[in-house]
Amino acid sequence: MVGRSAIWNGEIEECFYQKALHRIRAFRTDETPRYLLYVIQAACAVGLFVADANANIFHLPAEKLRVLRFPFPPAAEQPAITAHVDRGLAISRGTTATLGKQLERLHEYRQALITAAVTGQLDIGEETAA
Repeated sequence: MVGRSAIWNGEIEECFYQKALHRIRAFRTDETPRYLLYVIQAACAVGLFVADANANIFHLPAEKLRVLRFPFPPAAEQPAITAHVDRGLAISRGTTATLGKQLERLHEYRQALITAAVTGQLDIGEETAA
């Protein structure tokens, strides 16, 4: 997907990248790289980088990326914005994990119910009058 982004913190000594990957740096050293990450991810999410729907493989040439303009509040505000987004994402990940566990449990209950019905442990005949 065009626009996927990540922060590289020098985890490996030598890192080479190909033409399909863009290396983006903050203009000033006091800017928050994580803020830039979230801006790029948001642009990707709204489809900013998908311009040619007829292409089989989407590309984002450096020339097209250079002309795009993104919102950059003062560097002093970026850590607070980033922290707010981090908190929201943590909540979202927690909710997603909880829902995933609940779905797994419901799948297990469904399987157990099917097994009980097939093996005759569960009477699925006519309802009895109460």
